[in-house]
Amino acid sequence: MKKSTKKIMFLAYAINEAQHLKANGHISMSNNHVCAYRRFEEYLKSIGMKDIPFKKMTPQLLNDFEDFLKRKGICRNTSGCYLRSLGSVWNKAVREGLANGSPFAVTYRGVDKTRKRAVNADVIRRLITFDIVAALTDNGNKS
Repeated sequence: MKKSTKKIMFLAYAINEAQHLKANGHISMSNNHVCAYRRFEEYLKSIGMKDIPFKKMTPQLLNDFEDFLKRKGICRNTSGCYLRSLGSVWNKAVREGLANGSPFAVTYRGVDKTRKRAVNADVIRRLITFDIVAALTDNGNKS
């Protein structure tokens, strides 16, 4: 028998899911869910809502959420992470009969390739062997 989706609220379900993950040792996944939850909660507050029923989760709402994140300066990879987390919560609710459909199908949930910002191994080796005391002493002796 399918559960009624009328009174089930998405954010309440999402935070419960994050707590369940944490209790079962999935700390990182729980933290991702909580970050996504907080941003989505912030967006809902900006449009005058405290929570949202599953039935009102639409592709348009999620596109508006993406636009909200973009206006806040959130990069695409971060917004994709939020949407993957929220989509994961949604998919679990579908499996439990609390939701149906897939409003997340139209959202960006990928990962863009980004410029590498790490230094290479040679720089690390040079830093490890660098003698800062000698370098400072030599600078102090020069006239």
